[in-house]
Formats: sequence, C-alpha cells, structure tokens
Amino acid sequence: MKLTHDQRPVYPAGSPLPAGASGWTQCKLGAAYAVWLRKEDQAQSKADLAQIIGKVHALRTKAAAVALLTELDKTAFVNERLRDLKLSLINAMYAKAWPLIEV
Repeated sequence: MKLTHDQRPVYPAGSPLPAGASGWTQCKLGAAYAVWLRKEDQAQSKADLAQIIGKVHALRTKAAAVALLTELDKTAFVNERLRDLKLSLINAMYAKAWPLIEV
C-alpha cells in the first residue's frame, strides 16, 4: 500500500471500503498530494466530522484521550497536552472514517 509523505495509507483505486468507514477521501499522489471529496459525499463527511468532534470534546481527561488514541494505534501522540490530543484524535478518527483512495 502506498503512503503519503505524512504516512497516511492510500488504498489503490477499486479497493473495497474498509470496515467502519463511511466513504472515500479521493487522493492524487505525487511530491505533494491533492485530497478532495466528491460532491455527493460532502454532506455525509460534514455530519461525520461533527459527530467525531462532539465525541472528542466530551472527553474530560488526558487518560481518556490517550486510551482512545491507543485504541486507534496512534500512540506517538500520547505525550501531548489534552487540547493537542483532542486534535490528534479528531484527525485520526476522521481519517479512519474517510480513508484515502488513489484516483
């Protein structure tokens, strides 16, 4: 599987949607990569992001945020402040819900 410069996996065109994902974030790889959503996916993506943000902002302790990051295999972020942990969680949870696919 290809990776972006920031180590995000990029599924090959035609791949089946991973379990738990809502849809694809389309991607063109290169020295830099362009990412976009199809028009018909934008409303669902926005709803998913709002739900993720609500869930993450409900976390009140660093321990709860670290536990969720560990569950997502994102242990590199566990030494951050709670505010930064929450942003890392939002990014990781959105990337899981809307993975990259090469087009």
